[in-house]
Parts: sequence; C-alpha cells; structure tokens
Amino acid sequence: MVAIVKHEVFLSSTYTDLIEARRKVISAVLQSGCFVSSMEYFPATSEEQVEFLHHIIDECDFYLLIVGGAYGSLHNSGVSFTEREFDYAVSKNKPVIAFLRKDPDSLPEAMREAEPARRRLFEAFCEKIKTDRIVGFWTNEDDLASQVVLALARQKRIHADGGWVRSDQVINSETVEQIAKLSRDAEQSREERDAIAKQLMSLLEIDISIYDKTIDVKNIYSDRKKISIGEIAFACAGSVFKPQPEENVIQTIDEITSLLVGFTRLDASSAKAVLSTLISIGLLKWRYGETWEGGEFFIDEQELARLRLWSSGHAGRKNLEAASEQIRKLPFWKRFSGNT
Repeated sequence: MVAIVKHEVFLSSTYTDLIEARRKVISAVLQSGCFVSSMEYFPATSEEQVEFLHHIIDECDFYLLIVGGAYGSLHNSGVSFTEREFDYAVSKNKPVIAFLRKDPDSLPEAMREAEPARRRLFEAFCEKIKTDRIVGFWTNEDDLASQVVLALARQKRIHADGGWVRSDQVINSETVEQIAKLSRDAEQSREERDAIAKQLMSLLEIDISIYDKTIDVKNIYSDRKKISIGEIAFACAGSVFKPQPEENVIQTIDEITSLLVGFTRLDASSAKAVLSTLISIGLLKWRYGETWEGGEFFIDEQELARLRLWSSGHAGRKNLEAASEQIRKLPFWKRFSGNT
C-alpha cells in the first residue's frame, strides 16, 4: 500500500456570524483528505485559551482563515482572538490560506461592524491579511467551500512536506524507496525491470478500489448522473498527463468527461471537482514549470501503474498474479530480494 499523507488544517474565524460557513468549510476540508482543527471540536481544558490555541496551531500544517463582516471577541490586549491567532500563525511561518467576504457592507447589520472604533479594527485587520499574500474573496457558503478545496490542493502541492502518515504505512513507504533504489542500480534487462515492478505491486498489495468511486455530474441531456474516477482518469491519460497548466487540464477534463457522459459540456464546478479528486489520490502532481512558466501538472508514474492495473480488469489481475509467481523463480530475483 502506498503511504497516504493527511495534512492538518487549523480553521480560524469568528463564530456566531459564520456558523453555516464554518460547517461547509469543515466538510470541504475533510473531503480534501485533510484533518481539521476547529473550536467545534476543542475539549474542555484548564489551559489558558491563547496558549491552548498556540499548541494546536503548532501542530497544524496549514492555517485557514475565514473573514465575514465581524471583527470578533476581544482579548484583554484589545486585539480580537482571531487576529491573535493569525499573528501567531504568521510568526510560526505557517502557510496561510485566507478568504475575505467580497462585500461585507451588504451583510445584515448584526453580522458586520457598525460601531466606528470596531469598524476601524476590522478594516485594519483585513488590510493586514492582504499584505504580502494573495487572498480569496467569497460571496456565499458554497462558493467558499469550492474555493477551499482548490486552495488546499494547491497548498499541498507547494508544501509537500509535513502531514501525518499511518504508522503501518511508514514501513511500506521506506520499503518502496529501498526497492526502487535497488531497481535503478541493478543491471537487468527492460523485461526484468518490468517484471520487478509488477512483483513490487503484488508484494505491496496495492489497493485499486479508489478508481471504482464515482462522482456526481450535472447532466441535463442524459440519464447518466455518475461516472467513475477510473473512467475519467483512463480516458484523459493521453492528454491530461502531458505536462500542462491548470486551466488546460480543466478544459481537457471538461471535454473528455462530457463525451463520456454523453452531452456537450461539463459545468465548471464538476470539472474542478474531478481535478481535485485526481490531485487528492496522487495521480496528478504539481511542479514549477519545466515546460510552462508558472508551473504545470504531470502524471505520477507509480500511480499511473495502479490506474493501468485497475483498467486491466479481473483477467489482467489474474495474469499479474501468475507473472508474480514466475518472477519468484527467476535467478536474479533471489539476489534482488536479498535471499542469496
């Protein structure tokens, strides 16, 4: 099994005015394959609130800030708890993902700052957030949740280190690296290297069921409402997996998935959802551009092997098992595996 890294996200915002927004964002974070730390789940503790929050932020990989129209409760320092959390995350060099309400003045009076002094504090905080970073602007809770999914996917590409891994997967990951190094150093033929790769997949008991999962598609011209991740990924393999920027990937997914489902175009939100899924399972990865200025997507070869195994169906998997048995009998295999 390939080790799956899960990142932890600290969710920071005011509370009473953003209850529904927080609910949608928490769901989006979990769907992105991350853990979430938010006040809804904090235990009772005798520890001073600020110190407790600092410990939680220290353990997180990303700091996610949602701002509506309110400044929030004040600490005895005269600064809101939300702003203090932001300042601490910045001081610890945590990657900050920030979203500001696009038009806070349009909110009901109870959800925005009307008193002049608090309004000045709120506006100054918003300016601080926008300094030296790109922020997102949201108009409603669903829009916010969609932006959070894409922002987390980008941050996980940029900050590939960190995160949490199951203890029983760490050994497997180290084993994969060790065998891959031996494979590169060994002087075998192409056929032997291919056989080793197949045997390695069998040894690690690769789980290919993730490609059986389906996603909903909005389709007004056909009765089909779902499509499997494997169908999309395999159909796109000839074009999506050439290094290219994000907008080109979304366009390709749009066109190919639309043909698979049976209508002219796929709506933008569904195409982005497909992209986020391919990123979250590790099939698409990001790097700063070797071909395209500003960065590009490329295919992860190990994950592509798993996709090909999925596409081979039952017969292909039986052939793989038979090949694995034959590989164990080859003379070089004992040397390769250390059984001399």
